[in-house]
Amino acid sequence: MMVLGLLPACSGDTPQATGTGTVAPTAAGQVFNWRWQSTALAGTPTYWVSQEFADNVKAASGGRLNLDLQPQGAIVGMMEIFDAVATGAIETGNAVDAYWQGKDQRFNLTGIIAADFTWQQAASYYYADSTGGDADADALFAKFGIQRIVFGISECEVEAMSNRKLEKPSDFKGLTFRGAGYSPLILQEPEFGASGVILATADVYTSLQTKVIDACEVGNAFSNYGSGYQEVTKYWSFPGIHQLCQLGSFMVNMDMWKQLPSDLRMILRTCSSQYTLRSWAFSHVESAKIIPVLQDKYGIVIYRESPELQTLWKTVGWRIADNFAAKLPEFKTMWDKHKAFMTMLQPYEVLQTVTYTNTTAP
Repeated sequence: MMVLGLLPACSGDTPQATGTGTVAPTAAGQVFNWRWQSTALAGTPTYWVSQEFADNVKAASGGRLNLDLQPQGAIVGMMEIFDAVATGAIETGNAVDAYWQGKDQRFNLTGIIAADFTWQQAASYYYADSTGGDADADALFAKFGIQRIVFGISECEVEAMSNRKLEKPSDFKGLTFRGAGYSPLILQEPEFGASGVILATADVYTSLQTKVIDACEVGNAFSNYGSGYQEVTKYWSFPGIHQLCQLGSFMVNMDMWKQLPSDLRMILRTCSSQYTLRSWAFSHVESAKIIPVLQDKYGIVIYRESPELQTLWKTVGWRIADNFAAKLPEFKTMWDKHKAFMTMLQPYEVLQTVTYTNTTAP
């Protein structure tokens, strides 16, 4: 397992004040050199595709917009990215929205438990608002001084990685379980009786190895394989009912965003849409390919959680969301819109669900 060291920031060992991104006049216009703090670890699939995004932005802009991609922890810690972008300590950063639930529970609604699959999230973002873009979420980020661009729609995650099967609610009792979004809140409810904790992904491997945590959910199958979790766990369960899908955001400091001319803004949005589709396709295909490798080479036991356990995940998760809605009017507004959109889609999606009597490929 790779150990990630801290690297100095581009302009010193500590984040600098607003406006540290350089702007140099050229014959073609201003050139923007921005630092990008990623949540991805260097050498992981997410990091490779992120670098492709940065390369595409540079090429499409003719070198006028350059994103200096840095791995997790290189400038600020993973859980500090939001504040660093909001204050202008760095120009850009990316993360899944649920990491910021401590600032506002509405950030959790892009990955609500047992709700949207990948294609439903795509429909919600690109079309639910008639002009596209999910205006409520954009306004939420803007409240903190951040311009948000959707950046990645995740493949369905692995539900749990552990060293024992988690087949019924009582199996979770007493476990220390690393999660994100709603899963830590769900697992600490009486139905499960676990301790839900949030850890930076860079710390998960060592925490499993040293038994600081007993189980975890982190990402899709291929991403988890790339992080080496098959070396320290034995049982992987599916489907990722805790997070069937999760939107990520590319965050730009609002002051820096306002300096961008309209063509560079469009380039960022267009390249981000391309990244979103490509990153999902990559993780979907590679996750399918890696399952037999996990089983045959590493002896990982792959199993599906029972319908009863999946239903409990959803029941408890939606109860928690409804409780937040009862206390937080702004949360209720977004949650009600979310549920109404899903209700509208469901009859058509049921019509389009294919059922075969022969389940073998192709």
